[in-house]
Amino acid sequence: MIFSVRHNKSFKANAFGAALTPSLCCSERETVPIVLGWQETYENPAITGDEGRMLHFGQEDHVRFYGRDFRRRIAAGGFTLMDEVTATGDAVISHGLVRGEKVFVFQKAA
Repeated sequence: MIFSVRHNKSFKANAFGAALTPSLCCSERETVPIVLGWQETYENPAITGDEGRMLHFGQEDHVRFYGRDFRRRIAAGGFTLMDEVTATGDAVISHGLVRGEKVFVFQKAA
C-alpha cells in the first residue's frame, strides 16, 4: 500500500497515480492528511457531521489529521514500512509531486 501525504492537505488518488514509478506500483493507493509538526494524530469521534468535519479535518469525509505517530499507527495495523521518500528535484516535476511531499510505501505483513 502506498500512502502519500502533503502537509495539511490531502489530494485525489488519481493525481497521485500518475506519480507512481514501476518500482512503487501496487494495487492500492491511499492519500492521507498529515501534520508532521504535531506529535500525535488529531481525531475526535464526536464530530460526525459534514460541517464539523470540514472545520476540524478540512474535508467532509475525513475523520483525523495524522501526526508524527503516523508510521507507528499504520504499523499497528499490520503493515511494514518498506520505503519513505521525500519529493525533491526532478521527481517533483516528472511525478507531479509537491516539493517536500512524503511518499510512504507499506507492505501488509504475511
